[in-house]
Amino acid sequence: IDNVSRNLLRLLTSTCGYKEVRLMAVQRLEMWLQNPKLTRPAQDLLMSVCMNCNTHGVEDMDVISHLIKIRLKPKVLLNHYMLCVRELLSAHKDNLGTTIKFVVFNELSNARNPNNMQILYTVLQHSSELAPKFLAMVFQDLLTNKDDYLRASRALLREIIKQTKHEVNFQAFCLGLMQERKEPQYLDMEFKERFVVHVTDVLAVAMMLGITAQVKEAGTAWDKGEKKNLEVLRSFQNQIAAIQRDAVWWLHTVVPSISKLAPKDYVHCLHKVLFTEQPETYYKWDNWPPESDRNFFLRLCSEVPILEDTLMRILVIGLSRELPLGPADAMELADHLVKRAAAVQADDVEVLKVERIQLIDAVLNLCTYHHPENIQLPPGYQPPNLAISTLYWKAWPLLLVVAAFNPENIGLAAWEEYPTLKMLMEMVMTNNYSYPPCTLTDEETRTEMINRELQTSQREKQEILAFEGHLAAASTKQTITESSSLLLSQLTSLDPQGPPRRPPPHILDQVKGLNQSLRLGHLLCRSRSPDFLLNIIQRQASSQSMPWLADLVQSSEGSLDVLPVQCLCEFLLHDAADDATSGEEEEEGESREQKAKKRQRQQKQRQLLGRLQDLLLGPKADEQTTCEVLDYFLRRLGSSQVASRVLAMKGLSLVLSEGSVRDGEEKEPPMEDDPGDPEALRGYQWLLRDLPRLPLFDSVRPTTALALQQAIHMETDPQTISAYLVYLSQHTPVEEQGQHSDLALDVARLVVERSTIMSHLFSKRSCSAESDAVLVALLSIFSRYVQRMRKSKEGEEVYSWSESQDQVFLRWTSGETATMHILVVHAMVILLTLGPPRAGDGEFQALLDIWFPEKQPLPTAFLVDTSEEALLLPDWLKLRMIRSEVPRLVDAALQDLEPQQLLLFVQSFGIPVSSMSKLLRYLDQAVAHDPQTLEQNIMDKNYMAHLVEVQHERGASGGQTFHSLLTASLPPRRDSAEAPKPKSSPEQPSGPGRTRAVTQVRVLGPEDDLASMLLQVLLPLPGTSSAEGGALGPERGRGFTP
Repeated sequence: IDNVSRNLLRLLTSTCGYKEVRLMAVQRLEMWLQNPKLTRPAQDLLMSVCMNCNTHGVEDMDVISHLIKIRLKPKVLLNHYMLCVRELLSAHKDNLGTTIKFVVFNELSNARNPNNMQILYTVLQHSSELAPKFLAMVFQDLLTNKDDYLRASRALLREIIKQTKHEVNFQAFCLGLMQERKEPQYLDMEFKERFVVHVTDVLAVAMMLGITAQVKEAGTAWDKGEKKNLEVLRSFQNQIAAIQRDAVWWLHTVVPSISKLAPKDYVHCLHKVLFTEQPETYYKWDNWPPESDRNFFLRLCSEVPILEDTLMRILVIGLSRELPLGPADAMELADHLVKRAAAVQADDVEVLKVERIQLIDAVLNLCTYHHPENIQLPPGYQPPNLAISTLYWKAWPLLLVVAAFNPENIGLAAWEEYPTLKMLMEMVMTNNYSYPPCTLTDEETRTEMINRELQTSQREKQEILAFEGHLAAASTKQTITESSSLLLSQLTSLDPQGPPRRPPPHILDQVKGLNQSLRLGHLLCRSRSPDFLLNIIQRQASSQSMPWLADLVQSSEGSLDVLPVQCLCEFLLHDAADDATSGEEEEEGESREQKAKKRQRQQKQRQLLGRLQDLLLGPKADEQTTCEVLDYFLRRLGSSQVASRVLAMKGLSLVLSEGSVRDGEEKEPPMEDDPGDPEALRGYQWLLRDLPRLPLFDSVRPTTALALQQAIHMETDPQTISAYLVYLSQHTPVEEQGQHSDLALDVARLVVERSTIMSHLFSKRSCSAESDAVLVALLSIFSRYVQRMRKSKEGEEVYSWSESQDQVFLRWTSGETATMHILVVHAMVILLTLGPPRAGDGEFQALLDIWFPEKQPLPTAFLVDTSEEALLLPDWLKLRMIRSEVPRLVDAALQDLEPQQLLLFVQSFGIPVSSMSKLLRYLDQAVAHDPQTLEQNIMDKNYMAHLVEVQHERGASGGQTFHSLLTASLPPRRDSAEAPKPKSSPEQPSGPGRTRAVTQVRVLGPEDDLASMLLQVLLPLPGTSSAEGGALGPERGRGFTP
C-alpha cells in the first residue's frame, strides 16, 4: 500500500462497501490526499468511505475517529472534506452524535485538529435541530467526569460559538443539557450535586453567548431610546425567556430525580438560571464576560419577558413541601420576576402573558398560614383561614401587575371576583390611593365600607387570639392576650373574595410607585374588552368631577383612539368646567410655566375635540360611536343639577359645531338674544341646525327625542325649553303610535303642570317671536297627534291597562272616536286659550274645530277603566277659557253652567270685559228662569250688587235683571262705595284624584281697605291680554269629575 497507484485507489473506492476496506483506507487517506499525483482519486476514495460508513459498528466508529483527525490545509481539499462530512452525517443517523463527540474530545486533547471548528460548523448547518442536542450531551459527558471540567467546558463552548458564528440553536442546546440521562455512568455518578450546579452554570453561559454583535448593537440603541434592529433584540429576549422556562421545568421535575440538592444549592441554581443571583457568580470561573461588557450582558439577559409556565412552576415549587424553596422565597422571587418583566414592556412584545386564571389562587395559596402539624387542636374546632400578612400584602400588588398586563382574563376575574384587587385596580386607574377609594361617591356607601372594615378587623383579632390560645394550650400552656400575642401582628384573615380590606400605608405607597414606573393604570384604562374605565366613569359621572380623568387624557401621548369615547366626552366636560371657573381670572398674574401648561391643555383639548368631531362628522363615522358620544351628553340634559345641564349643552355645542375651536381659543357660544329678536333661538343652533345635519342623524333621532322629552321636565331656563320644544316638533320619530303618545303626554305635562315656565314662555307673547315659535311647535305636536288618534280604530289598544285610569275615550258627533290621556286634552285647551300665533293659524283653527266645533255639541268623554261619563272641562279649565279672548272658547265654557258656577266665575279676576258681559247676561237669564235657586246661592247680596256695579263701570253690559234681584230686598246703603268681597273661584285645578277641588279665596269684610280692594278689582282693564292677570294659573292637577 505504500507504493500505491491511482488504480489501487480506484479499486479501494469501488470496494468501500466492506468495513475492513474502509478502515484500512481511512488510515492512509491524509497522506494520499496531500500527494499531488493522487489527489483526485484520493478525493473520490474519501467520499466513498464517508458514503459507505452506514453501519455504525465498531469499525465505522473507528473510521469516524480517523476521519476527524485528517488535517488538510488547501482550501480546495478542505471544501471537499466538508462535503464528505455532510455525506457521512447522512449515511447513518447515529453518525451525527459520534462525530460531534469525537470532534469535541479531539478539541480538548493535546493533538487538536485545527479543522475541528470547521467540522462543527458544517455539522450545525447540516442538522440545526439535532446537532445542538448531541453537542449538549457531550458537555453533559464532560461534566460527569471526576475531574472538574467546568472551566474547560465554558472556554470550549465560547470557542465553539465564536468559530461557528452563532449558528447554534441555543434553546435546543440548553434543553439538551437538561435532558435526563439513564446511562450507568449517570446513575452511578459520584458528584451529582456538582453536576447539577455546573450544568446550571453552563446554561447561564449559553444564554449570555446568545448576545451577538447585532443584539448588542440593538440593546445599546434601545438604551439610548432608539428603535434599531428591534426584531433581533426581541428574538433574543424571547429566546432567553424560553430557556428560563425550560430551566425552571428542569429544576422542578428532573433535578429532584438526579440528586437531593442542599436547599442553598437548589435556590442558588434557580436564581442563577433566572439571572437573579449575585453578579460575581456568573464570571468568577474565568472572568467572562469581560468587565467592559459584564453589567450590560447580565442586564440584557435579565430584562426579558417571563412566560406563564415559568411563573406557574415557581409558585408550584413554593407550594411543594418536597422542594427546598419555601413559600416566602417563592413569593419574593415571583414578585421580582413579574415586576422585572413588566418594566421592559413595549408595544411589540408580550412581557407577561398569562392565560390561566388559576395563577390567582396559586399566588394566594402561597400566603396561607399552616400551623405546626405536631399540635393537636381541640376536637370540633375549625381553625380560621389565615394568611401571613407580609405575604398577603405582597400577593395583591403582584396580582395587580399581572392583571394590568392581562385585562381580558386575569383582570376580568379580579374585577368580578376579588374585591380587594378590584379596589387596587381602581386606585391605579384613578391615581387616587385613599381608602375608601374615590370611585365610591355615595357618602353612605363610604361610611358603610369603613364600618365593615372595623367589624372585620375586630372579628379577625378575636379569631386569631382564640386560635393562638388553642396552639398555646397544646404546647406552652401560656394564656394568650392581645399584648402577649405573637401571631396578631403576623397574620390576617384569608378571604380574598370577601369585602375589600384596607391596605397598609406602605402597600399603598408601593402601589403608587408601581403605577408610576409601570403605568399600570394606563394599561387598565386602555382595555376595551372588558372596559374597566367606562365602568368607573358610568358609576361616577353623574355624582362628582373626575380630576384623574384629565391626567389620564393628558398622559395618553396622542393615542386618544385607545380611550373610550365616553372618557373623551367626560374630559371635554371637565375641561369646559375648568374653563368656566378660571375664565374670569386675569392672565397677567400667570407664570410662564402656568401659561405653558394652559397652552398644552388647549392643544390637548383641540386634539380631543377633533377626535370627537371626526367620530361624528368624519368619513369613518359609525352608528355605535355616534350614539355613544351623543348619548353621553344627552343623558345629562335631564340632570337635576343646573351646572351639569349647562356643561352638557356646552359639550354638545362644541362637538356638533365644526370649527368650534380655532387658533387655540374656544369659540364662544352666541350671546343670549333679546326675547324680541326673531333669532332668539340662534344660541341653540347646535340642536336645531347642526344635530340634524349629522351623517348618521337617523340612528340618534329616537334617543335624542327621548332625552329631550325627559329634559323638559327638569330644565328651568325658558329659552332652553323653547329650543327643545321646537326640536321635538320637527324631529321626533313618531312612526309608532306609542312614541307619538309618549311625546304628546310629556309635552302635555309641561303645559299643564309647569305653569310658572308656561307663564314665562307666553307672558310677552304679543311681542316675542320666540314665544310665537314655541306656540307653533306645540300646536303642531298636538294637531298631528289628535288627527292620528282620531284615525285609529275603535278597538285598537292604545295604552296598557295599568295606564288606563287616566285615559278617556272620546266620541265626536261626526262619529269619530279617539282614546287619549286627559292631560293631553287639557293641554290642547290651554294652548287654544292663548289665541292663534302670528305665524299662521291653520293648526290653531284645526284644533279649535276639533274640540269646539262651531254650532255643534262638544265631544263626549268616557273613562276607559269604568266607562262612566267623564267631565272633560273642569271648572279651573272653564275659567281659563272664559279669560281667553277666543269667543268660541268663552261660549263653550258658559254652556250649561249651574247658578253657583255662574256666581263663582263672575267673582273671578282677570276676565275680559266681553266675557264678563256674557256672564252677566247668563245671570239675567238665570233670574228669569229660576230666581229662587239663584237667590239661595247668594251669600252676600250687598257685595254682589257692588260687584255688578264695578263691572258696569269697567264697560261690561247686561246684569240689570240680576242687579235688580239683589237690590230689591236690600235696605238703603250706608256707604255707596263699599267694596265687593271676592268669593272663592276655581283658580286651582282639581287634584290627582277625580274630585273637583275648589280653592278658597280670602273674603274681605267691611273693616278692610275698600280703596285697595277696588284697585284690585279694576286691575284687569278692557283689552288686557289673555295671558295677563293670571291667565296661566298654577294649574297642576290632572283630575276630572265623571
